[in-house]
Amino acid sequence: MTDLGVAGYTEEPVAPTVQFKIPNIAGTDLNQLRNLTNVNVNIQDDNGQSWLVRNAWTSQPPKLSGGEIDMQMTGISADPVS
Repeated sequence: MTDLGVAGYTEEPVAPTVQFKIPNIAGTDLNQLRNLTNVNVNIQDDNGQSWLVRNAWTSQPPKLSGGEIDMQMTGISADPVS
């Protein structure tokens, strides 16, 4: 410890990112999914807590895998929903 805090420890902020799968059903437009911007993504984690990722965009191209589409989106903030 120093007068300024913990010595040797740094932390850098990163944008919140979520990865999820959606079913590949008739009418799903991969081009539209790839170009999503400024959307709010509401997710529920494994513990049942809901989160809202604000102003999100598609950060990786969607990938087809076994009848599902793998998505990755990044946003400005992630806030718990009560």
